[in-house]
Amino acid sequence: MQKQTLRRLGKQKRAAFDHTDADRKILHLLLETEEFRACDLLLCYVSVASEADTRALLVHCFAVGKPVAVPRCEGGGLMRFHEIRSLRELTVSAFGIPEPDPSAPEPVCSAKTLCVVPGLLFDRAGYRIGYGGGYYDRFLAGFPGKTIGLCCEALLCPCLPREPFDCSVSKIITEERILTIR
Repeated sequence: MQKQTLRRLGKQKRAAFDHTDADRKILHLLLETEEFRACDLLLCYVSVASEADTRALLVHCFAVGKPVAVPRCEGGGLMRFHEIRSLRELTVSAFGIPEPDPSAPEPVCSAKTLCVVPGLLFDRAGYRIGYGGGYYDRFLAGFPGKTIGLCCEALLCPCLPREPFDCSVSKIITEERILTIR
C-alpha cells in the first residue's frame, strides 16, 4: 500500500513541473560517464509522458553507431530487449509504451552492457519505485552489466520502501549530480 501511495505521489509530482532543462542536463551528465562511454550495448527504456527523457539519448546512439536495445513486455511479467536502429521501428503497445517488433534481434548482454532503468522515484541507496509490474526487477536479477537510473533531483528521496526482490541501480543521475551507489 505504501508503494502504491508513493507511486501516485511520484506521478503527480513529476507531472507538475517542466523538466526539459533537467532532462538536457541529465543527458549531458550521462554521456560523460565511463559506463556510457565504455558500454558495448545500451539497454534503454523509451520515455513517455513526464519520464526522464531518453529519446535524445537514443537518437545520439543511433548517430554515433552505438548499439541500442529497448524493452518489450511479454506475458508472465517478463521483459525482453530487442535491438533497434531508429525510433521509427517502434509501435505503441496497448499500455501506451513504444515497443520494438518481437522479431527484432535480441542482444547478448555482457559486463560492458549498460542498462538505463526507469523509475518514478529513486532513493540514495539506488532503489526505485517503478510502475508496479516488476518487469525491471525480474530482468535486473540476472543482468551482468551496469545500471543507471535517471531522475530529477526533486524526485530523489532519502529512503524508499523495498522488498527482497527489488534491485538497486549502481548510479543515479540527476540534473545536479551523479550518485554512485556503494
